[in-house]
Amino acid sequence: MSETVSSSPPHLTPVTIPLGHSVTSWWIGIVLSILGSVGTNLGVNLQKLAINQRLMLAPSQRRRLSQTPLWLLGLFLFLFSNVTGFFSYRYAAQSVLAGLSSLQFLSHVLFARFILNEPTDMNAYYGTALIISGCFFVVLFGKHDARAYDVEDLIILFGKSPFVCYAFVIAFISVVSSTAYTQIKQKIARRHGIAKFEPSLASLREGQFLAILYALSSSVWGTFSVVLAKGCSMLFAQVLSSFPGPLTYYETYFILLGLTAAALFWMNRLNHALKLFDVSYAFPMMQICWILFSLLAGGIYYEEFLQWNKRDVGFFGIGICLLFGGVVLICPAAKKDHRTLAQIFYENLVNEVIRPPPAYSQNSSNSTEAENLSSMAENNPAKNLYRPLPAGNQTDFM
Repeated sequence: MSETVSSSPPHLTPVTIPLGHSVTSWWIGIVLSILGSVGTNLGVNLQKLAINQRLMLAPSQRRRLSQTPLWLLGLFLFLFSNVTGFFSYRYAAQSVLAGLSSLQFLSHVLFARFILNEPTDMNAYYGTALIISGCFFVVLFGKHDARAYDVEDLIILFGKSPFVCYAFVIAFISVVSSTAYTQIKQKIARRHGIAKFEPSLASLREGQFLAILYALSSSVWGTFSVVLAKGCSMLFAQVLSSFPGPLTYYETYFILLGLTAAALFWMNRLNHALKLFDVSYAFPMMQICWILFSLLAGGIYYEEFLQWNKRDVGFFGIGICLLFGGVVLICPAAKKDHRTLAQIFYENLVNEVIRPPPAYSQNSSNSTEAENLSSMAENNPAKNLYRPLPAGNQTDFM
């Protein structure tokens, strides 16, 4: 008696075809990111050195900074390095580049020490060691291959379930942190019997907690500028290779508009955080939240976490924790210059190029002011690299 074997169709496993195409030259993005961070800080420090040298001269011997080769070199390096950093997003995963962004603190300390001869404390050296160690883990265990997307792919990624869930989570974080921030401010105002909150009335613990809430509500939305900048770098490369390419899609202009809005939002929030809170605590918190949510947003949106195993997650997490520790140690204390690179660059451009400096005015009072600046620089040049920040309005726009 023979048995009849019934054949059934094999089980078919659906295959998901990933969007975009693979970019294998990930090391190019790593190199461009490092060069961008180092070059940006080098350019700013050369500008600071040019201003310092100019203040050491007599008023009659000072030239406009736009006629100073050293300042022009710094300006060129600043702009060129920012373009280099922009193109790095084209080749490497954002989760890796977000961690490498902490190198800006390392290079700033080194250039300030060896170019401007500014003193460096031991915490900066400890922070340097932690940042280098953290970058090693991030690059070694992070995602090495990236993918390039066109406009249609970028729009599809916005509707993927993981990113939609992430958007709901950060919206919840934003609402909770903003509500708690407002309630704490109102509580402090009522305790002192005033109608409007004043940052100086908060205790140390209250000020630190307010800084954490402010950093959270700022970074969850501000880091979208990094996500959109990576997309724009891909679209720009496509425009160069097949003009007009992405320019024929209206979605491209929405991406550019979103990038501009997110970048302006973050710059505004960062500047106000430095005015509202203790710089030695607020600045590291803002940078840590920036790195963390840049990493998460880019990794989820561009699906960079899909191929990670437990070992990759563990060692990458160790690297990020080392970077956070290094940022805390290496960030300037309240007594040091805490302005951002963009703010320093803008003030140099406005105060020393667009507005006529005192040295060029024929007015006697301005000449006296220039002589006083020169005397101050001779007595203590390290403290007179820049004009002081304007006091500004001590309120925020939460």
